[in-house]
Amino acid sequence: MKFIKHLILAHKTNYCDMTPSLIKLPQEFERERVQKVIKEVLEDEYVTARIGNEYQIWENIEKKSTRIGYNLRLIYKGYKKIRKMSGTGAGPVDALFNSLRSTFTEEYGFLKELLFVEFKVDASTGLAKRFGSDAPVEAVLIVQMQNKRELAFRKKSRSINQCALDVVMQSFEHFINAERAIKIVKASIEDSRKRNRGDIHDKNLMRLSRLIQTSCLIL
Repeated sequence: MKFIKHLILAHKTNYCDMTPSLIKLPQEFERERVQKVIKEVLEDEYVTARIGNEYQIWENIEKKSTRIGYNLRLIYKGYKKIRKMSGTGAGPVDALFNSLRSTFTEEYGFLKELLFVEFKVDASTGLAKRFGSDAPVEAVLIVQMQNKRELAFRKKSRSINQCALDVVMQSFEHFINAERAIKIVKASIEDSRKRNRGDIHDKNLMRLSRLIQTSCLIL
């Protein structure tokens, strides 16, 4: 699978020997621009996706596989849904993504097409503090939907596993909301056409153009 091949490559080349840039990447600015449109469309229907307070990771050294167990929290408009999740893969990040994909692929089509272009995890402080128990760690994930524009996500934590998992959840949250926003915008375009509301029609066409530059078009 494309995802697994690129992810394994990222583990080999970036997990330890590369440091994420402290300067914002162009892909981060692109993600922020798209995120602004998504939140304008969804407002209080925007879904936040989080891992619960506790999770477990099991490593099988002989089989070179990882299993993760956690509670997924989906929250929006005062609504909270907690779902028990698990998955296996080539490392914690792969296991987490596989659990999301196996559970939500039918609901969210992007999970079939999402490609991890680059994944980096490293200490974000000077060398003198890297071995301290409180040394912060930063993860950067660059993703792409088919051949569309790349987006970058960044998270910091005191735990390597935590920031790695959080950055995957951040990308998952972004794209589930992008798909939901696209559906709403397309419906609004159709409605405004029927009602001959050119102002609303044009506004939503601009929104749709921004959203589909990085997300799935066929829904």
